[in-house]
Amino acid sequence: MTEPDPGAAHRAHFADNRANWDDRAALHEACGYGIAELLASPAALTADVTADLERLGDLTGLDVIHLQCHLGLDTISLARLGARRVVGLVPSLTEALALSCPERVVGATRFCVLPPDLDERAGRPVVRVGGPKDPDLGAILALAPELVVANKEENRREDVEALRRGVVDGTIDVIGTDHAPHPIEEKDCEWAVAANGMIGLETVLSVVQGSLVDAGLIDWEDVARLMSYEPARICASPGQGRPVAAGEPANLCFVDPDARRKISGRAGRSKSHNTPWEGRTLPGRVMYTVHRGVPTVWEGGLRSHEDVMADRAKLDRVGRLTV
Repeated sequence: MTEPDPGAAHRAHFADNRANWDDRAALHEACGYGIAELLASPAALTADVTADLERLGDLTGLDVIHLQCHLGLDTISLARLGARRVVGLVPSLTEALALSCPERVVGATRFCVLPPDLDERAGRPVVRVGGPKDPDLGAILALAPELVVANKEENRREDVEALRRGVVDGTIDVIGTDHAPHPIEEKDCEWAVAANGMIGLETVLSVVQGSLVDAGLIDWEDVARLMSYEPARICASPGQGRPVAAGEPANLCFVDPDARRKISGRAGRSKSHNTPWEGRTLPGRVMYTVHRGVPTVWEGGLRSHEDVMADRAKLDRVGRLTV
């Protein structure tokens, strides 16, 4: 029996990702980044690096950390300014360096699998120095690099934990979502012109439950405070965030915390499908919502606008609803 290849899925992921970006290569080239010009001349520098030459000074012999994103053209330019030993902590940037100045690459993360002949291009074995988020600093220092190329991570574990502590200790008053739906053509396009944001209205409560409630950091009373009482107070909305009591506005939400659901953007009720939770199983499900006495979600399904408006008219006319 043939043993499964544990690296097959990993390589397939990178192959798919590379093919995805290859589809956009022509668009990048057409956007005026000067890729062809930079690669055509070994001495060429990007306009941004050229503008900063006086402030950068002589980089030879210096340790430089470049918090780079996007194409990596500035990274190549910095390497051309005299740094002879480069450690790449970002797969896409390591690939860019390997294609333009491979002899300078001495270290890379375990995720830097492209180009596959990196060692041959570099003329020596390229030392693996951990991952992009957990680099082996000792291994990096042992290589004595003059330039370390890193990508600024926006979701470091310590930042996530700090946000969670802020929720627990009351520093953070509200949890919400800007719910930014966009059509596919505004998201699946060149990075510089892509619309910001994602949908979150149908998943935010499940994410809060999974990351905070089920983790034992807050309880459901805290959820009501963070997502109802405090937003209503801050926004001066007297009809919202009220106690459940006779005479109060009937704005209610009923949740089944034991439910589990697999997220699919296309199965949601938003006009957009750009969810980061695609394919993930999240806890909890909103089973019923009531807005000013009229059910808008019933048994986990969104009621039609026509049915809601009919019940609204009946409530206004009769003063009560029977469901």
